[in-house]
Amino acid sequence: MEFVDTSILCNLLDVPGKNQHQRKTVEELRLKRYIAQLGNGHDRRDRAKKLHALLDLVIRGEAPWVLPHGGVGRTLSA
Repeated sequence: MEFVDTSILCNLLDVPGKNQHQRKTVEELRLKRYIAQLGNGHDRRDRAKKLHALLDLVIRGEAPWVLPHGGVGRTLSA
């Protein structure tokens, strides 16, 4: 079972006033789908782990880009 955050659904459903990050949301979900479609299970798991590690760095503010105050979107860090 997977849960989808309301903000993701608002962006996917293009809810006016709640869809500011629609393009980013769609691109992130597309990347996850590409990884899920890899035919080799080892490659699929490896790429999923790499994506998870990268997103974890972003959340901790240690990646080449960080989540700005408010937690959504990407900006280059100094």
